[in-house]
Amino acid sequence: MTRIVGQFHDIAGQATQGYLTVVSSKTRPSHGGGGIVTEERHIIGLTGGGFESPELDPGPIRVELNANGTHKVWELVLPESGTHEFDAVTESQHVYEPPVVGAAQEAAQEAREAAGRAVAAADGVDAVVAGAADSVRAVVAADADRAVDAREGAEAARDEASGMLAQKADLVGGVVPSSQIPAVAMTRPHVVADVAGLLALDVQEGDVGIIPDGPDRGSYMLGTGPATEIGSWKRLVTPESPVSSVNGQTGTITLGAGDVGAATAGDVAAVTGRVSALESSRPTLAEVQARPAMWLWDGSGQWAAPPGAVDTDTVLNTSTGEVHAIVEVTA
Repeated sequence: MTRIVGQFHDIAGQATQGYLTVVSSKTRPSHGGGGIVTEERHIIGLTGGGFESPELDPGPIRVELNANGTHKVWELVLPESGTHEFDAVTESQHVYEPPVVGAAQEAAQEAREAAGRAVAAADGVDAVVAGAADSVRAVVAADADRAVDAREGAEAARDEASGMLAQKADLVGGVVPSSQIPAVAMTRPHVVADVAGLLALDVQEGDVGIIPDGPDRGSYMLGTGPATEIGSWKRLVTPESPVSSVNGQTGTITLGAGDVGAATAGDVAAVTGRVSALESSRPTLAEVQARPAMWLWDGSGQWAAPPGAVDTDTVLNTSTGEVHAIVEVTA
C-alpha cells in the first residue's frame, strides 16, 4: 500500500484552502488481490495547504484539486509501496509529447479541468448562497433580539420613571402645595446682640433669634405678626436649673478661697515655713550612719555580729519578735 503527501500554496506563498479528490483511473483488480478497486471518489481535505492520504492501492489514479475556483487534474501511476511526495511523483511521470499530440492532450486536459472548475464553481455558488442566507437570517434574528431587548429596557425605564414620579411633589403655579409638605419645621437660627438686632431680622414665621448676653438673653421664635414688633416674638422657656444658688449667691457668682474653704495665702505661707523648718532639721548622712543600727536574726544558732556592728546596735529576733542588745546575743 502507498501514501502520498504534499503541500499547496498560491504564487504569493499563501496556503491553499480546498480539497483533493483521489480516484482509480479505471475499475481494476486490487494490486494485492482480494478485491476490485472501483472508480469511486475519495476526498482529502487540505489543512494549512497540506495533506496526507490514507493507504492507497498502487496503480493508475487520477488526482483532482478543487480550491477557490481552481480545478486541476493529474493522471498518475501510484508506486507499489512507501510514502511519496506528490510533487516528486508528478514530476517523475511527466512525459513531453510531440507538439500535435501534446496540443491534443493539452486540449483534452483543459476540457477536463474546465469541467472540474465548473463543478467546483457550482458548489462554490451553492455554498455562497447558503452562507449568505444563513448570514441574513442571523443578522435579522440578532436585530430582532436587540429590538426586543430595547423594547423591554424602554418599558422597564418607563415603569421606573412612573414609580419615581409618583413619589414627587406636584407644582401648582410653581409652588408646592402645603398639603404635600411634610410635617417638619423649617427654621433658621439667627444670633443677634440685643432686641434691636432681633427686630431688624429679615425672617419668616418659625425662625429663631438668639441673644447670647445681656438682660434680654434667651432664644426667641417668631410667631404670627410682623418681625419688627417684639410682641410677635415668643421667648422660649428653658427648664429651671436644679441649682438655685451657690454659697448664697444667685445670678453672676463670684467666689473667693474663703467661700469654699480653700487655703488662703496665709495658710500657704505657714505650710511653706514648716517645710523649711523640717528641711533645716533634716539629719545628715553621717549622722544617720552614726546612729545605732538594728540587725535581723532568725533565732537559730548563735548570732554572729557582722562587720561594722557596734555595742549600741540592737538585734531583732524574727522568730520571736524580741529585740536584744547586741551584747546579749553575742556573749
